[in-house]
Amino acid sequence: MLQRSRFANSEEEEAAIVVLPGSKRALVLTCLGESFAGRVAASLLLAVGLPELVVRNLADYEAMARRLVAESDALPGIRARLEEGRRTARLFDTPRLCRNIEAAYLAMWEMHRRGEAPRGFVVSDVAGGGA
Repeated sequence: MLQRSRFANSEEEEAAIVVLPGSKRALVLTCLGESFAGRVAASLLLAVGLPELVVRNLADYEAMARRLVAESDALPGIRARLEEGRRTARLFDTPRLCRNIEAAYLAMWEMHRRGEAPRGFVVSDVAGGGA
């Protein structure tokens, strides 16, 4: 998939992240640029370890798109890296995120209960498995 919209980032996220039974995962090529969608797609691709699919200008975008078509035998390897990155990247470790958000809520509640004014604090990574 070529990321072409300035606004619809959910399409790229779904293509890069969601596994549909019996289907091959689509790949996203994006131009970083100034758009929100380009930055979201770039963040996702960088998080899963595919920086070569994030380009900085339209000339590089076209060149990479042509290269991906010409070197289609490399696509299974890129897809395998996508799957591995999706499985291991901290960005996609939802149970870990939930544990840490819950720890933050508890810390805020305890500060409130003690009558303390709101303040910044750091949540240490809560044990419990995950990526």
